[in-house]
Amino acid sequence: MIQFYSETSAGDSSIKESIFSLRRRFKPVIYRQVIIFYLGLSAFTYFYFIAVAVLYFGQFWNFYPRLSFLASVFSEPYIGAVAVYTLLKEYRKKIKCSGSFHRGEIFVGAWALMLFAAIVFTFFSKNYNFDEPFKIIVQTSLAVILIYAGSVVHKP
Repeated sequence: MIQFYSETSAGDSSIKESIFSLRRRFKPVIYRQVIIFYLGLSAFTYFYFIAVAVLYFGQFWNFYPRLSFLASVFSEPYIGAVAVYTLLKEYRKKIKCSGSFHRGEIFVGAWALMLFAAIVFTFFSKNYNFDEPFKIIVQTSLAVILIYAGSVVHKP
């Protein structure tokens, strides 16, 4: 006859206590690492947003080809960083039971405003065209808005 492991055994409670103890010890360490990563992503998002805004609205895209190239290259990693940033925000909301508003959410409004301004400038100004910088702003803005919408819909 096969005997199954009983959940009510004394060994089970000691295993549960050990797992709880490990979780309690590692939770602050993991949380600190998450905060450090969160701050790094935050710095990257600030830098990228400012760089794209200055290059586009200052019409420096063609004057600084290396910076423009980097802005183009980092457009997709930026979207990935925003997605990870959002996941970490959701983790922080769940762990700390903090509110849903975080400083990073200001970027959603900033990207939406930049998208609106870029569309207006492209349609009504001779100096702005449907080109690579405009494409980057449209794609990134829409991705940021969609990622934010997904985080708003999700309730931890």
